[in-house]
Amino acid sequence: FYGGWIADRIVEAVGAKGGVMSLGDLRGHASELKDPIMTTYRGIEVYEVPPPTQGIVALMALNLMEDKAAFDGSQNYNHQTEMRRKELDAERMHLDIECVRCAFAEAVKHVGDPRPMEEEQASAHWHTVNRLISKKFASVKAQALTSDKAADLVNLDDASNVRNALGANHDTVYFCAVDQWGNGCSMINSNYMSFGTGIVPRGCGFSLQNRGHGFASLNCGAHPNAIGPSKRPYHTIIPGLATYPGKDSLYGTFGVMGGFMQPQGHAQVLRNMLDLGMDPQQALDAPRFFVSVADYSIGENIFETMSDRPKIFLEAPLPEEMAE
Repeated sequence: FYGGWIADRIVEAVGAKGGVMSLGDLRGHASELKDPIMTTYRGIEVYEVPPPTQGIVALMALNLMEDKAAFDGSQNYNHQTEMRRKELDAERMHLDIECVRCAFAEAVKHVGDPRPMEEEQASAHWHTVNRLISKKFASVKAQALTSDKAADLVNLDDASNVRNALGANHDTVYFCAVDQWGNGCSMINSNYMSFGTGIVPRGCGFSLQNRGHGFASLNCGAHPNAIGPSKRPYHTIIPGLATYPGKDSLYGTFGVMGGFMQPQGHAQVLRNMLDLGMDPQQALDAPRFFVSVADYSIGENIFETMSDRPKIFLEAPLPEEMAE
């Protein structure tokens, strides 16, 4: 695919901006079919794309939410009733926010592209991935999360030294489809920021993406997500899929857009359906929270460190009392 005159024009465009991409880099590219990573939530098997994507954040958050659930799902969902139950909702949302924060704090320490790693290092990487998405790990981490205050997650395990350069995107498209036989497709695509780099190779009808922005900064040293030859950066876009346990029977396809919102949205949509009894449309329409894991004050959607006290954004019509 990346050959001929199109490859020539791509290399020309990148070189003109001071880049170092070569025709050999393009020839060496190969897409991969990877096995997903999985956990269960309320018995439903939830599948996400493996590292170097942030699918692991969604799975960790769900494990923590299951452990810390403040709402047992015994009542049927009623939007007006939910809005009136402010205290219970506030407690549930606080714990869910803490679960997301904890999941991100772990991801920015460990997620990277395992392909260029030596065999022993890659084996250790996948061992870490499996440990992070285990129920046992969630049970241990959940002990630090309480309903009355925000946990000091960033300084846990020296995570304060982890610095990344990950940003939001504004050019993502998600779609899903299910056929009459119950086969589902969950698909997402993005140029990352609006029109990616904004660079259009001469005579071509496409712009080049800027996913390299997702590598850890040089301040990180030997971070798993440090930039390097033939490496893929931390990637925000993640399509999701869930099945009924042990039956290979589709429960649903799901996905949301919005950079770091994606794993948070995955967890909240599934939580809405499985705990609050919402149907898919209600689950998507329900107001959500967004944990801003980046410090936007230092640049355009780039964070240098995982914020210890991130800003929390709440969608209307969540009442102001809940935010307080």
